[in-house]
Amino acid sequence: FFKVSLFYYVNRKKLIRNIHEAFSVHDIPFFVAKGVEAAQYYPVPGLRTMGDTDLIVHVQDRERATKVLADLGFAYDHEYTGKELVYTYNRMEFELHYDLIYDETVTIPEHQAFFNNCWDYVRDGTLDHNFHFLYLISHLRKHLMNKGVGFRQFMDIAVAVRNDDTLNWPWIEEKLDELHLKRFASVCFALIDRWFGVLSPIQTAMLEDAFIERATIRIFTDGVFGFENKDNEIAYISNELRGFRGPRW
Repeated sequence: FFKVSLFYYVNRKKLIRNIHEAFSVHDIPFFVAKGVEAAQYYPVPGLRTMGDTDLIVHVQDRERATKVLADLGFAYDHEYTGKELVYTYNRMEFELHYDLIYDETVTIPEHQAFFNNCWDYVRDGTLDHNFHFLYLISHLRKHLMNKGVGFRQFMDIAVAVRNDDTLNWPWIEEKLDELHLKRFASVCFALIDRWFGVLSPIQTAMLEDAFIERATIRIFTDGVFGFENKDNEIAYISNELRGFRGPRW
């Protein structure tokens, strides 16, 4: 598994470099988010495994981007939610997005307005670290309320808090407040303090030991990605049905 992890890490880096070169030729701006960005904060980035790689482009560039990916040898797999296209290359999955936040049942309107304005925070093809940190928290919340979450997403936040000395904490705290995420984030910060010994500069929530014990058992039992708990599949189906706009049957 160690060898496989490094194999995918090296080949993923090569593919992203190829995409960057091809998109540059066709004047298609893009950036990566989540796993690829979070990996840089780990002591050994190559061992931060990931299920897929997220590529974000402008909506008006999506059609040209799909053609470039096809020319590079990426195989189209399927479309999800009408806003993300899934491609594979040597068993690695890449998702092409033009939004960071979708209109789901767990979405807060302020989140869509803020996070889908992401291009204002992109410099030289890289998403601002402070903005991305907020997105990691929002994305964790979405998974927790939708189809489950494992300890990996908490660990991503922990390594960013510990290892990214460029984070602007006053700005982050202000935005957490505006996005109604501050209370949720304070609970996350309390958990990463207990689990990983990482203390956030922002005040953490005061949690009862009984709650921490239940949360620890649940989240770590659910595995790295949160897929080990079958109840998560039921919650996911339930949310999909609530958001479905077709015939109720």
